[in-house]
Amino acid sequence: MRLLISIPVLATAAALSGCGGSDDSGINTGIQISTSLKGLSVEPELSAVNAEGIGGLTLNSEVSGFIADQDMVSFSYDATSSGLVVVSLTSTADDLDLTVRGGQGSIDSSSLDSNEIIVFDAINGSDYSVIIDSYEGEGNYTLKVVRANRETLDLSENEYLASLNESELRDCGSFTSNESTDYFLVFNWTNGYLGKDDGKTKFTSSEENTIVIEYSESESEEDYSYSYEGTLTVTVDPNTGVIYGTDIWSDIENYQGDIAECSYETTLSGQIEL
Repeated sequence: MRLLISIPVLATAAALSGCGGSDDSGINTGIQISTSLKGLSVEPELSAVNAEGIGGLTLNSEVSGFIADQDMVSFSYDATSSGLVVVSLTSTADDLDLTVRGGQGSIDSSSLDSNEIIVFDAINGSDYSVIIDSYEGEGNYTLKVVRANRETLDLSENEYLASLNESELRDCGSFTSNESTDYFLVFNWTNGYLGKDDGKTKFTSSEENTIVIEYSESESEEDYSYSYEGTLTVTVDPNTGVIYGTDIWSDIENYQGDIAECSYETTLSGQIEL
């Protein structure tokens, strides 16, 4: 499995789990990103809306409602401008999930609680569906649809949101494949980690503006084993926010003596957005 694995998206989107922007440090890299790349820092003023009888979601609005156990609530969102949009959900229910559908596909946020957040790149004139699904429990909820900003995403001082494209070449001997994926990822270049909260991965090393993460994992049962290992290398221009790098890894799967081995070469390119 890939270190940078993420949910395929509408055009450019990804789920960001959890909330709370602590600065739990990895290595001290010395990389200082220009503060001019932080973009919109404060959440725009939101208009309060009751979910009952709502005609559709609008940008920079906050919807309040109630969802029953095992129920689903769906809203339409017609984008009147292009740009990054954050959809965030909080609730007293035990476990709600959030989905945005439209454009070329869908993106889901399904943590183990009801704090869900999605970022997607809205296209002017496109229609989207925002769906709340009760996996377990009922309760009041608050849904925000807001122009992307650091406050709503709860980015700490040194955390930056980056949009990334990865182009992956997979070679399994008897067959090869190419795949391209767009997603978002949080980097803390200064304190040495990517991801947020429980999903943080610390940098292994750094040199100038380049960071390296070496990773591996294995699992085995009576008739089955699987392992992978790889190295992620990412370089950032701290003044322009341009990102590029590679993720080189391999895996091996053994099921009752039937062995499958694959190697992967992934090229990364992207840009700091916030």
